[in-house]
Amino acid sequence: MPGFKAFAIVWLLTGTQAAMSADIERFRLDDASPYKNQFLESLLVPSGTDLLMLSGVTPPVVDATVPDDTVAAYGDTETQTRGILKDIAATLAKRGFAMSDIVKMQAFLVGDPAKGGKADFQAFSKAYLEFFGTSENPNIPVRTRAQVTSLVWPGWLVEIEVIAAKRR
Repeated sequence: MPGFKAFAIVWLLTGTQAAMSADIERFRLDDASPYKNQFLESLLVPSGTDLLMLSGVTPPVVDATVPDDTVAAYGDTETQTRGILKDIAATLAKRGFAMSDIVKMQAFLVGDPAKGGKADFQAFSKAYLEFFGTSENPNIPVRTRAQVTSLVWPGWLVEIEVIAAKRR
């Protein structure tokens, strides 16, 4: 499975001329929430918006000198997350979208053997915050992170799928 590339599907929504003028609305968490810069409460995508859905994207190999079925081949959770988000950015750009267009993210994390079998959500968030909620990209998507027992290929600690949306 190494080298698996994401497949993208474009889903076009049609709407009235009035709906065409509406922007994507992002509703942030309450200001008191410690996660207000990482998560949205909800998001509204109006009709007349192009949606691009990426299948789960898996980490690139970062060390080809070790067996490709080991964590060492792909790096820790932070390294894998960063590599995946860079690959997502490239796929989005190829389709005319940007990271700022991501409206929904689902992230699946495997327990890291180096962390006693627990998913390293802090490392995930560290890499995530390099791409979202920044001065270059102030947008953040609605998202879910979950620990799973395994992914398809040994050594993968992270898999991410996204939906991007932008006005026509």
